[in-house]
Amino acid sequence: VFSAPSRLKVSGGYISNFKGKSYPSVTLKDAFARSLNTVFAQLGLEIGKQKMKFWAEKVGFNKKFSFELPVAGSSYPWPQDDLELAWSAVGQGEVLATPLEMAYLTSVVADGGKAPNFHLLKRVVSQEGKVIYQASPRFKTVFSVETAEKVRTAMEEVVKKGTGRRAFLRGIEVAGKTGTAEIKGKKPHSWFVAFAPSKNPQILVVVLVENAGEGGRVAAPIAKELINFYLKGASVKYSP
Repeated sequence: VFSAPSRLKVSGGYISNFKGKSYPSVTLKDAFARSLNTVFAQLGLEIGKQKMKFWAEKVGFNKKFSFELPVAGSSYPWPQDDLELAWSAVGQGEVLATPLEMAYLTSVVADGGKAPNFHLLKRVVSQEGKVIYQASPRFKTVFSVETAEKVRTAMEEVVKKGTGRRAFLRGIEVAGKTGTAEIKGKKPHSWFVAFAPSKNPQILVVVLVENAGEGGRVAAPIAKELINFYLKGASVKYSP
């Protein structure tokens, strides 16, 4: 259980919650569902620079992905002070993430702690039905099944009652996470990552809409449409 003040003083600066949200007492799962920056700032400070960087790199930061198309890398720079460390734990500050990086991290959760190697195509088949190309997926363990399960259930809460409610689909359990990447002088980048059905994933979606506002308001409904179209083959209507 954590306290989640609207602002947290750290190393001569402040970590703030989006729109000044404040809670006197909150569980980690609820903090995740509500995207409370000040809770994750406290966690980052408790974990420390070494472990934060270790686990960031474990899930793909500061590395190049092997992929059929050229892709940019994501970066987690060494935090210069506690304020930078706290913001990095929130996913802001000097941290830079690509959609492919977020797909990688989300897929580790969806696959029970195992990381895949990505391919652009699953297979290529000729008109005669002959398989011309077949991708060979490989997996490596990043973290435990128990850890993946805890994050998965927290992601379900995001969609059921948290910042990702606009991705809720009746009859399909969606696990998701919003992101609102704040940029000085501009509207935030709108992020949403998700997979569904939560306990037996068939599709994983990453949506990034640059300078569009809150992730839950803009990116989540787009992810909802994509998931529903893939799993049900029909468009859904929603109120933005």
